[in-house]
Amino acid sequence: MMEVTNVVTKRLLFASARSTDSKQLIRRVRSMKKKVGRAIIEISFIVFLFYSNLLMGEFERSAPGARRGIVWAMEDVFTVGNFEIAMIAALIGYLFVEFLRKRF
Repeated sequence: MMEVTNVVTKRLLFASARSTDSKQLIRRVRSMKKKVGRAIIEISFIVFLFYSNLLMGEFERSAPGARRGIVWAMEDVFTVGNFEIAMIAALIGYLFVEFLRKRF
């Protein structure tokens, strides 16, 4: 009888530990999803600001965008080189903001 009780107790403890581990795992995954989601949103916003700044620059004062039109300006702004610069700047900006967020 004592052995049966010990076996049942061990099984209950093991099941409880498994349940706790799975709950912690679920919490970690949700937390990670939130962090990744926030990072994507913040990086996307920085890229948006970068491109909107470039596009506004095409129409300022005597820039060629005012003479050639919006289609030309968009073709001039949305290039592979500008995308690389935007992504690098966005990642640096995101890391800097995260550093400040953790520090203060």
